Amino acid sequence: MQNFTVANVSQPTVDQPNPGYGTIHNMADDSHQSLSQATGPIVVAVLVVVSILGLLFLRQNRGQSPVSQSNSSVSRGGVAGGAGGAGGIDQLAESQSVTSAGQAGEAGGHGDSGSGNGGPIGTAIRDTDHIRGDRDAPVVLVEYGDLECPFCKRLHPTMTDLREENDEQVAWVFRHFAVPSHQNAPKAAEASECVAELVGEDAFWQFVDIYYQRTTSNGRGFPLSGLPDLAEEVGANRAEFQSCLDSGRMATKVAADMQTGRQLGVSGTPGTILVAGGQVQGLIPGALPKQQFQQVIDRFL
Repeated sequence: MQNFTVANVSQPTVDQPNPGYGTIHNMADDSHQSLSQATGPIVVAVLVVVSILGLLFLRQNRGQSPVSQSNSSVSRGGVAGGAGGAGGIDQLAESQSVTSAGQAGEAGGHGDSGSGNGGPIGTAIRDTDHIRGDRDAPVVLVEYGDLECPFCKRLHPTMTDLREENDEQVAWVFRHFAVPSHQNAPKAAEASECVAELVGEDAFWQFVDIYYQRTTSNGRGFPLSGLPDLAEEVGANRAEFQSCLDSGRMATKVAADMQTGRQLGVSGTPGTILVAGGQVQGLIPGALPKQQFQQVIDRFL
């Protein structure tokens, strides 16, 4: 997998050995030449040790990149922007397969069992996912968002534009990452899932669209008392919605989304996993400008 920065995404920087590798290699050559000329045992000993260490270092590291190190940590391709910063792109160190839920053999589950999902836990595009666009699109943006997050609110129209302007080339998946410090976010996420179950996918997206338009964010930007009205506005039966919300059963779905998000490296909101060519290509943290998102997308189209 390539390592690249947002500041220059049109010119990807392929992982290369550190500059010091070449110096060590030359040192090894020089030491070979110097051995025949050395007259003092101390000089000879020092050069031999340096040569051996240099050759071992080269042998261990030559040709390696994060993608070949299956258990390595995340490789930084730029400055991580945190929750909504101007940040960069974190390349996932492990190339992870992504398949549709049907191909993976998941019977409508959330991918939490870790088996039969075509790759590491949480990477499958699931039947239970909320998706705008074709799940088989060349590029899929899997957003982990919080309905009370101000930066998610800022990103929402950007994601809408990216999907529409790229026609069938880009799909958008929304998964929940309800930050506990945003008091109303978990219940708002559950409310959206109740709407999805009762009315369908279109109503789910309408609910999310309107919620972001109306909330002032930061935890209590949309009153919990207003959730039944919003659900009814997008077509849900008020009594059925209230029963679903009061039951708390959608908390499991929200928690499952958050679990897979953490396993994919998401630690703040918004966090967008970029999937292309059936592989997870990286994590885009924060509400980056549309132009920067588009530059990244263009590399995979």
